[in-house]
Amino acid sequence: MLISQSDLGTALGVTIEENRIDASNAEEFKATVEALVAAGHAKLVIDMSKVEFIDSRGLGTCIALMKLVEKEGVLGLCGLQHNVLGVFRLTRLDRVFRIFPDLAAAAAAPLTPAPPRA
Repeated sequence: MLISQSDLGTALGVTIEENRIDASNAEEFKATVEALVAAGHAKLVIDMSKVEFIDSRGLGTCIALMKLVEKEGVLGLCGLQHNVLGVFRLTRLDRVFRIFPDLAAAAAAPLTPAPPRA
């Protein structure tokens, strides 16, 4: 999966340079982020501003990555396009993920671990 990285000061920004996260690339997306976590990046913000479509496999991958990252760090999402944000709202995942309008907003926000879920 094509990504680019940017230093946000307290976190690493990861921009997805593709327009879909689906069954065709979800495993590659997961492996890419897992490698960043293994390299010591505990705070990540995934910029999805170029992603126009996400399917159930993509959502499942986002959930798996959140669980992985939040064992020792923080994961945020930003730049969700209207259709993608709609899927997150429909599935109520907008209540689970930290979602920011863009990378600048994510960089300005305190990225702290989420409180434990009941």
